[in-house]
Amino acid sequence: MMAAGAALALALWLLMPPVEVGGAGPPPIQDGEFTFLLPAGRKQCFYQSAPANASLETEYQESIETMRTRLERSIQMLTLLRAFEARDRNLQEGNLERVNFWSAVNVAVLLLVAVLQVCTLKRFFQDKRPVPT
Repeated sequence: MMAAGAALALALWLLMPPVEVGGAGPPPIQDGEFTFLLPAGRKQCFYQSAPANASLETEYQESIETMRTRLERSIQMLTLLRAFEARDRNLQEGNLERVNFWSAVNVAVLLLVAVLQVCTLKRFFQDKRPVPT
């Protein structure tokens, strides 16, 4: 029990900030938070006093989070539209190949029928009987 109390006292002692003579230590840390909504296209000035050599941190969240959410949604929609476009393009290319094939078959049949008609007409007008002279 005594060892646990000694360990706790040692941990607390290590966590305590050093005390300087004369109170000339660093100024106490002051945290503050200031939130405001700035409409789009507007300008607004703010003044915040701070001790010398202090750091100031600002974050822009109001509309950036909304924009991030909308951008992610846009990316999802664009990905979905790209998938639809790829599927439709493959379907159209397949249709184009079938149309080209059957068009070529039609042209071949048309030329064959034309040749057969010419041959048939030539046969009608060919007289194989001898002509008396």
